[in-house]
Amino acid sequence: MKTIFRRLIWILIAEGATVALLDQLVKSWVRREIDLDDLPVEVIPGFFHLVHYTNTGMAGGLLREYPKILTGLGLAALVAIPVLFWLECRRDPRLAVTVWGLGLILGGALGNVIDRLRIGHVTDFLLFSIGSYQWPAFNLADSGITVGTVLVLWMAWRQAPGEEPAPSASEPPPEANRAGKAP
Repeated sequence: MKTIFRRLIWILIAEGATVALLDQLVKSWVRREIDLDDLPVEVIPGFFHLVHYTNTGMAGGLLREYPKILTGLGLAALVAIPVLFWLECRRDPRLAVTVWGLGLILGGALGNVIDRLRIGHVTDFLLFSIGSYQWPAFNLADSGITVGTVLVLWMAWRQAPGEEPAPSASEPPPEANRAGKAP
């Protein structure tokens, strides 16, 4: 159990650090190469553009009037994610997909918290549209948070209703509890 737990910790840390680093590198490039609020740089005509927007709020600019609360929530996520990781590994150490999801969320939260603490806002640069519909601009950190959340929720819902979670490594296998069977 301890070896598996250590491996999963390193996966969580390495993945979170990689997502945050990539996010910060691309945001730095965007801030240097694309002028703020310039016309979008068309990458795939009618579908995908690169932009340079600032966002003091969260997804789509929600709660932009409360940047300190959002920074606090981001910092709280940086504390909560390792706790969730620890609880999940105690419940079922085989759920590596959950660890990958938590690593993506951790890296995304870290990338956006770094922006908020360093420059007071988040840099968004990915802009998608279909026809006249335009999705709010976002960044790699937001993508990590979204994909990670989907993975964690998928693993939570994957367990069939009424099904017992897998025993942890500290519990004896069910066969050991049957009469006449040696552990």
